[in-house]
Amino acid sequence: MSDWQDRDRRRPSRGCWVFAAVVVLLFVALGAAIYLHDYSLRRKFEAKVESLRAAGQPVTFAEVLALRDAMPDEENSALVFVDALQLLEDTYRREDAPIERALDQTKALGVKHSDQVRQMARAYLDARADALEIIHEGAQLREGVYPLQPTEQPYAVELPHLSPLRSAAQLCALEATLRAESADGEGAAESVVAGRRLASSLGHWPLFIEVLIRFHADSIMLKGLERSLALCEMPPEQLRRLREELAEEAEQLSLEPAFLAERANAHHIFTEATSKELAAESGRYDDWRLKLRLKLYALLPGLLARDGLFYYEIMDEYLATCALPARQRLQESA
Repeated sequence: MSDWQDRDRRRPSRGCWVFAAVVVLLFVALGAAIYLHDYSLRRKFEAKVESLRAAGQPVTFAEVLALRDAMPDEENSALVFVDALQLLEDTYRREDAPIERALDQTKALGVKHSDQVRQMARAYLDARADALEIIHEGAQLREGVYPLQPTEQPYAVELPHLSPLRSAAQLCALEATLRAESADGEGAAESVVAGRRLASSLGHWPLFIEVLIRFHADSIMLKGLERSLALCEMPPEQLRRLREELAEEAEQLSLEPAFLAERANAHHIFTEATSKELAAESGRYDDWRLKLRLKLYALLPGLLARDGLFYYEIMDEYLATCALPARQRLQESA
């Protein structure tokens, strides 16, 4: 066999070159399709964001913080309550926990505390008299919002006021009960109102967790009111005031601002989180599927936009439900 024939046999045939070209073109077409799909999803996401802004809704967490900060200081009860919460935080002792549990024991309505428990309760209140005084001072204002420190990652924002607020609500309920046991109906009503205003200090553009804490503080206040009414009579003007307070609380309570704040929190992940942040976030979880998704987010922003659009659709449904009257909301959820 000649050298020319051997060389021709080793030379790739024309069909091989065509096949290789087709494979390359397919990869180029696939890459172009992925890019165009990715670009289309990102454009749809951007259009959705612009429509939300056009509707006057906050989109970023910074915009939510700006709405919170817009409340005038002279109308903000939280700026007064925060000093009381700090006092309660500073005076907390581990040995107080058993006392708090004993004072929080549910009793039959109309049954007074024993002399021993009442004495312990008064000592407990006396030790926190400064905080109680500040709480009653802050109760002159109807609504509030606690200042938050901006962070690069909104989901890592610190909320130091939430932990002592529950203790402050219990303090007001305990004071109301003791006043009712002493037949001081007017004083009991004042303590209940203070507890209600304490809960409403979480009312101006709250985060979702703040709304949940507000619900809990309201339940403590209602328990104190129920016990007080079972222990003594209240003057008609105080009963009228309590009815107005409860009506105002029902009117103020709304999940819409909390859902908007929650959506703004998630917006950071969909738009502002860097590829490095997403990749680092994937290392915090054990679920391999979630790790894979977070890494794909870092590589393909269109996937992030797609999930962002789906998330916004869900939040739109939540917000639409919040706009319904309470009775209709219950019917819709049944």
